[in-house]
Amino acid sequence: MRQALTNMVTFESWEEINTDKDGANVAKDIILDMFFWSQIKYVLQITKPIYYMIKFADSDRPIIGEVYEQMDSMLG
Repeated sequence: MRQALTNMVTFESWEEINTDKDGANVAKDIILDMFFWSQIKYVLQITKPIYYMIKFADSDRPIIGEVYEQMDSMLG
């Protein structure tokens, strides 16, 4: 995803296709900022286990014991 966004904002017609030039420049600056991507990586590290837990728990069968095991492994 990072490479695709970087390619998009560095494409030569990026400025031409955006009617809001200030917004386009802000988006370009953010996408090309290394600090932004380090923060994205940090957020994903935190939210990925939570996402997997929610996905695992979304079931029609009784799985509360397995959910507790998943929570223990997620927090440990």
